[in-house]
Amino acid sequence: MKQTLITIAAVVLVGCASGYYTEYNDIKSQLLKTPNIDIIQMGGNKDVTYEDIWAEINVKGKGKITFYGISRESFKETPKIVLGKIGDYDIRWEGEGDIEVTNSETGNRESIRSKLTGNAINIGKNGDFSQFFNFEIKNIEDVITKYDQILSVVASWPTEAKKKYFRGQNGTDYNFYVSKELKAEAK
Repeated sequence: MKQTLITIAAVVLVGCASGYYTEYNDIKSQLLKTPNIDIIQMGGNKDVTYEDIWAEINVKGKGKITFYGISRESFKETPKIVLGKIGDYDIRWEGEGDIEVTNSETGNRESIRSKLTGNAINIGKNGDFSQFFNFEIKNIEDVITKYDQILSVVASWPTEAKKKYFRGQNGTDYNFYVSKELKAEAK
């Protein structure tokens, strides 16, 4: 009886552990099937589920892309494609927006205005930054195939000293800019 319980416990633990990374493994498999790219690195956040999955890839003959918040839906038509970097350009923003908090006295959820910063933007069709692209971006494959077009837009954005302002659809105030990665000189 004791050996049976140990065997059942081991099977349950192995089953749970393999399921923990299921979405991560599905995303990795999908990326590996994508032509003309190499995965540089991937990761996520260990929580109740393995979440907040991100990937840095290299598009052959083009350059690097870093995606955040990847899900299985990122490979289908989705309103959310989160881009953190393309080519030598790290995307940054700061501003103010409404966030949800819990009032400690009443226990009620309420919205307050807060300072915000970010190192990635949603360029999907419902994303605040989609307005800067005169073409639709439906999924990760679109970002890869439209690499040059997206890079051209991002490369035209200002540096930190000359941040550009706009107000997003939900009232978030953005001051966005790019930080260009400096290449080490070859000796």
